[in-house]
Formats: sequence, structure tokens, C-alpha cells
Amino acid sequence: MDLPDGKADTIMISLKNFFTTHQLDTNRLIGFGSVIVGRNTGVATQLEAINPEMLNVNCIAHRLALASVQASSNILYLKKFKDIMRQLFYFYQNSAVRMQGLKEIEKLAKQFPSIGTSDAAEEEFTSLRYIIASKMKDQTLRQVLEKTTKMTDLYPILSKYCQIDLEVPVSTSDCERTFSTLNRVRTILRNTQPTHSELPDDNLHGGTFYTEL
Repeated sequence: MDLPDGKADTIMISLKNFFTTHQLDTNRLIGFGSVIVGRNTGVATQLEAINPEMLNVNCIAHRLALASVQASSNILYLKKFKDIMRQLFYFYQNSAVRMQGLKEIEKLAKQFPSIGTSDAAEEEFTSLRYIIASKMKDQTLRQVLEKTTKMTDLYPILSKYCQIDLEVPVSTSDCERTFSTLNRVRTILRNTQPTHSELPDDNLHGGTFYTEL
């Protein structure tokens, strides 16, 4: 059945039309499983009004999901994990550029289902770092990554890692948080206080500073 929305009344209208179209007698219904089991206007309540003998069972999968949410709400590790996942979701959802970058990463992941082992990557890096130190030391990180992506014959694993790294979106949130934290210490009042050399001599007494209010 096609439903325009998930409201209980909409579901009931669709069910009644289904019963009528297929000539099903509602008095012969034995049981019904539903997520919407509100006491007043839920689907289960409205069906019970039609057939009081029918058994209504809440959806087991929905109950399991609710139990998991309630059980994990008091576990700090899971709460932090959910917060991180939520931040990742909004990080990509609120930016078309980041979402496009995520799609590019997905394309690369399909191209490289198995990139290689970490031991093999370390062996390639042992050789690559000498090339970087001798021939690429004056280049930027992006230039090094772009050149490494073209060395597929010499570095088949690292070239794939570099391609993925070039597609990963970069955020400035860490440094912005640092500036915000610094503003708590470096206030306008603190920033405009006179230094030791700027204070007059008569403000020095016993090796300490004092001001008259």
C-alpha cells in the first residue's frame, strides 16, 4: 500500500480500502502488528474498535530499537560515539562541497576495495621518504601527494592512499576552537593593561603594583 504519510488515520483509511477491495472481513482478523499503538487514536486502538477480539502486538523490531536507545543513554562511551556520528552527519549534510567530496571518496572506495596491508605500505614509504627528502623537500604537501598519485608502478599502495587523502575535506574547526579558548584568557581588559615599563614610579611600593580606586 502506498501511504502519503505515516499518520494513524492515513494508515487506517488505507487498511479499510485494502479490506474492501479484497473483500476481507475485519471480524475474522486474528492479530495485527504495529508501531503506532497509541491509546486514543493509534492504529491498534482503531482496529480494536472494529474487532475487539483481535490481538494487537507492538512491532518487535521497533521495541528492540527503543530498548537499545534507552539502555545506551547512560553509557558514556556510546553517548560520545553517537555525538561523533551526529557531528559527522551534519558536517556533510550542511555543505554541498563536503557532500560532493564524500561522494568522490565513495567512488574511490569502490575502485580500491583492497588497498593493501600496512606492512607493505611501510615498505613503500621507506623508499618514498628518501625521494621526498631529496627531490620534493621544497614542495607543498599537496604537490607531494599529487606527484605520488602518479607513481602507481613504484608505489601502488601509497598512490591510492594519496588519492583518497586529496579527496578528504579539511575543516578549520580545531584552530577556531583554539582562538575561542584564547579569548577567554586574553580579554579586552587584560590586553589593554599597562606593562611594567609603562607604569609610573610612584605606583611601585614594596616590589608590588597597586592602584588607587
